[in-house]
Amino acid sequence: MTISAQATAKTVAPKRRWWLIVAGFAIVLAGAFLAHTIRTTDGTTVQDIRFTGTNGTVMSALLYVPKNATADTPAPGVLAVHGYINSRETQDGFAIEFARRGYVVLSLDQTGHGYSGGAAFSNGIGGPDGLKYLRSLPMVDTTQIGLEGHSMGGWTVLAAAHEMPGAYASMVLEGSSTGAPFAADGSVKWPRNPALFSRIISVAPHGSRPEFCAFQ
Repeated sequence: MTISAQATAKTVAPKRRWWLIVAGFAIVLAGAFLAHTIRTTDGTTVQDIRFTGTNGTVMSALLYVPKNATADTPAPGVLAVHGYINSRETQDGFAIEFARRGYVVLSLDQTGHGYSGGAAFSNGIGGPDGLKYLRSLPMVDTTQIGLEGHSMGGWTVLAAAHEMPGAYASMVLEGSSTGAPFAADGSVKWPRNPALFSRIISVAPHGSRPEFCAFQ
């Protein structure tokens, strides 16, 4: 390579790197805008929540509120919980879809996960505190509350159901179960109205409110 060619290469290389940086920022901004648009479709608002749980533990969650849910017209609520070594954002898909169909959704960070304090597995993994907070919201119909959890999130909502057996109407478990070592044993009476999430999605057209299907 000649001296002039080497000089040209040195001049071009930094410019190419700058274009890559600009393109990267553009992709990040576009992705953030798209995510915000999808989350807030149909007038849904998403709030970053902190509340105080058992023994003063600071709990974190995302609260999805559809436009139909107000103190005058309360809507059904769902406590949605992620699996082990994940965080509240991993429930976005479920939370967005439930909110589109008119549910208020509290997507919880388990204790010791995300922005929630405490040790992992402490305080019922945060489930009872999450259910209590959801029930305290004025736009939530406390007679119609569902619990949804994936993997360890299933144990979290089971802990809530065990501590507050009359405080929910139905439950969805994905890749989770009742029984030792992390949940109480199931029976024909508990938990109430367990259901399969895939069944809910298949029977509810967009814009309608799915009913949790009970299995004996």
